[in-house]
Amino acid sequence: MISNILKDTAVDCVPILDTKVRQLSTVPQYLRYLTQDCGWEVRPGQYHGKPMPDLARLPSDLPTGGMKVFIDGMYIIDKFGEDHESRREFRIKLSGVNPRFHRWLDDYNKLRWTRVFCAVEEMKLAADVVRSDDSERGYVLKRMVKGSEVTSEQYRKQMPVAKKLDYACNLERVLFEFMGLCSGMRHMTVNV
Repeated sequence: MISNILKDTAVDCVPILDTKVRQLSTVPQYLRYLTQDCGWEVRPGQYHGKPMPDLARLPSDLPTGGMKVFIDGMYIIDKFGEDHESRREFRIKLSGVNPRFHRWLDDYNKLRWTRVFCAVEEMKLAADVVRSDDSERGYVLKRMVKGSEVTSEQYRKQMPVAKKLDYACNLERVLFEFMGLCSGMRHMTVNV
């Protein structure tokens, strides 16, 4: 499946940022532009539309927004492939033409390093909090975090797009299970 998605990811389509793009203002318009005009693939995550685990058992001052945004996000697979410079140039231009669209693309693309980093860092914090109250559950959570860690260098420069997609899909699964364990919704049966 992933090979089908990524086989045509050569830089054959650098999106044109024109007046039309400036007028886009809703998520359906963004999605239509990315898929129809740019030829990118956009698909929801595995848990899209499913109830989010309630993290109310965690302290209210513990950041959990990065985990929630990652679960809510989408897999947005562009046509830049490994051409990071062209991708960066496109993103800079998009931020000038339509800052709101740019911000949405930043916030909801599960393949962005920032999304991955925030989710994993919040998992670390939550695991430490849970471990202080419930050492067995905390141990399981820590193992989940350890199995999900990757460095910026590994993710950004060493992983090809197909590996990033595999990693993000696995992180999403682990993260949803992690959030369930934090909320007390799931039993500790996770294989990391």
